[in-house]
Amino acid sequence: MPAQWVRPGLLQLPGSLTGAPAMITGHRLDVLAANALAKALYTDFDALPLRSAPALTVVDASAFE
Repeated sequence: MPAQWVRPGLLQLPGSLTGAPAMITGHRLDVLAANALAKALYTDFDALPLRSAPALTVVDASAFE
């Protein structure tokens, strides 16, 4: 499968939304970008080797803590 990418301008969108959790996912639901509130609410996606939202719900129990 080809690598997923996001236009640079779109990557700025989650960071500009400071009052709500926001994240950008790819077509396989990989988390490509997330703001601080989304990371606090769900998990720190940048610290995980596996960034697929469906896999996180099955594999990563800390996502529910």
